[in-house]
Amino acid sequence: MEAIWPLFLELLETVTREAHSFVVGYRDAGLLVDDPDEHTRLDKPLPTALFLAVETWAKTNPATFLAFARNHADKDYLLVQHLLATGLRHCVGHAADEVLEFLCADPRRLVIGPYSEPHRDTKKLIEALAPYLASGQLHQLEQTILNSHRYSRFPDDDAETRMRRLRWDREHRLRLLRGLPRRYMSQEAQRVLDEEERAFPGLSDKDIWFSGFHSVDSPVSAEQMEEAKDEDVLNLFAELTDETSWDHPRHRGKGGAIQAGRSLAKLAESDAVRAVRLIRQLQPGKNEGPVGDVLRALPKTGFDVSALYALIEELLEKGFDSAEFQRDISHAIHDAACKEAPVPDRLLDHMDGWLVGVDPASENLSSEKRHEGSLLWGHGGWSIQPSGNYPVLAALSRACLVVEPPLVTRWLVSLENHLGRSESTRVWAAIAERYLVWLHLADRGRAQAFLDQLFQRFPEMLQHHEGILFMAYLQRWITPEYARRWLSQMETMDATAAQGAGEILMLRRAWFPDEAWPVQRIDEWLSSSEEDTAHQRIGLAYSVAHLWSEPDFRAVAHAYLLPLMANPDAGLAQPLGEVLLAKTLFPDRPTWEWLDALCEHPSLFLDQRSEFLLEHLETLVVSDPVRVARVCNKLLDVAGEAMRDISTRWYLTGEPLSAIALSLQDMGEPYRADGVALFERMLEFNLPQAKEMALSLDKRMPIGSSPPRPKRRRQRSR
Repeated sequence: MEAIWPLFLELLETVTREAHSFVVGYRDAGLLVDDPDEHTRLDKPLPTALFLAVETWAKTNPATFLAFARNHADKDYLLVQHLLATGLRHCVGHAADEVLEFLCADPRRLVIGPYSEPHRDTKKLIEALAPYLASGQLHQLEQTILNSHRYSRFPDDDAETRMRRLRWDREHRLRLLRGLPRRYMSQEAQRVLDEEERAFPGLSDKDIWFSGFHSVDSPVSAEQMEEAKDEDVLNLFAELTDETSWDHPRHRGKGGAIQAGRSLAKLAESDAVRAVRLIRQLQPGKNEGPVGDVLRALPKTGFDVSALYALIEELLEKGFDSAEFQRDISHAIHDAACKEAPVPDRLLDHMDGWLVGVDPASENLSSEKRHEGSLLWGHGGWSIQPSGNYPVLAALSRACLVVEPPLVTRWLVSLENHLGRSESTRVWAAIAERYLVWLHLADRGRAQAFLDQLFQRFPEMLQHHEGILFMAYLQRWITPEYARRWLSQMETMDATAAQGAGEILMLRRAWFPDEAWPVQRIDEWLSSSEEDTAHQRIGLAYSVAHLWSEPDFRAVAHAYLLPLMANPDAGLAQPLGEVLLAKTLFPDRPTWEWLDALCEHPSLFLDQRSEFLLEHLETLVVSDPVRVARVCNKLLDVAGEAMRDISTRWYLTGEPLSAIALSLQDMGEPYRADGVALFERMLEFNLPQAKEMALSLDKRMPIGSSPPRPKRRRQRSR
């Protein structure tokens, strides 16, 4: 404490603010340097250490702590007074008179506590002190409390503000009286306490508090519904109609129809028969949400699929027809549809009728961030399913496709009809990625004509990840004419679509090597230095880098890999670095030419994935030691300085580099010299792994010492 206390006071002088002009209290630092509680001790190590030190000091040596308190009682920092009050609380048995004097000497000491509860530590001190006071001293303490004020003066405010401050002044005294145990109070003080408690019922000791997080649940849980009578459950939903939504009409903090419907759906998971019996008695137009929740839950319970279809038709005939109910039914049909129990034609007709035109901006894609990295070969990420017509379209699609044979013609008719309505791009993009990939089952000409209209009406879907993945799937079966038209359309759009066109065109080049137009278009990109084809080249490079590792497409990808490495466009370094992530580098001509190209264009070594290159070189050193040594030396030229810096990603690459140097030395001449030279260069760059290896070698037996005499073994007696 003696060492840190002056620095602590200097810190407080820097961060504390001036005292309030009329609110009684010491100078504080707001929440910047506040006292710790049980929730924030780990977040505030300095105050925590100080409070622990003060408590320990006061308990073990109260006399010296009292002297310390006297020396610093004049400090006007709230945190200092808080520390002193904390220590004095443990000294009341040794110096009650002095502690009482401390408490009554300054009205500001009646408001010692944190920002959320400004009287807390004053009350703790009062409670600890009271048992050690004589009657006259207790009277002095009472009068100090009863005559205290929260405000040193009342400004010339309006009448309403003045009334509020008078109220807060009374609350201030009430909170302090609560700190004095009732058995030590005089009759007068007890009377004042009781009167003020009646005047301010339920007054909290805190000015500010955090109530915590809590969920607004159903007023009746699924477990309670299970125990209740059907009549009681039905009465609940008679009150909690769909209009109540999230809120109970009579009880604040309890849920409405939405939460109750979820509880009923949970009941269906354990007792589907009873849940079905209950929803049959609910009312259309009033309880459509809870009924829909139960229908969505039934497929997960193993409920008979045919019985589910019949129940849905029954409820539709009864009059359940809200848009939300239709979406719930669609989810239920989607989850239940199977080839063993096809969806009845009547339900398919119903779903066709539920598809309506919507505002195209209702499900907007424009707010999505641009996809980083490869669009086809990177991580898929995640997306949230859209609402609107999506559940109906998804259920209709699955219902038509899951049966044998698939109802592709009927499905395509529904899609064509809906294409004539206004719709959001996001809904079509989601349907395309998940279901339209099966359009190859339909008549190819009609399916391609539908897709052509789709891309003309909703071109934005080709600017986003889902639409680009869908376009890649289509390449397997669409004609070259449509492929060329749609990919050319993507080239004229934004950067994401142009990159997608580059990735997809290279994929088509690998799949269909006899087509001439992909070759021609790729050559145009490679021969151009125009900015408007830069994103196409980036997409091309991503596909080339990944196809190069595939044995079936290695040759065609290699023909483009070397020209791309020689291209001066700096944006190509990132996609070309994907080659370094290959699981295996084959010891063949493409690999050797790729390594030579790396040496010719050393800036490619700066890719953060180059650390994987050395792992590949370890496996290749036996096949071509000279070339591997040359690549290692070139890598040292580029990154040698960084390899000795522990703060860089290169620091750990010294270990495989050392292994390569030793492998070269173990191979004998003429490769031994390459290994020695490589190791010496590592020492020149002061690589830690090379230094450790050199020190290990230096610990060998000194030159000129005689080897130990070999031990003679006794022959075993036979």
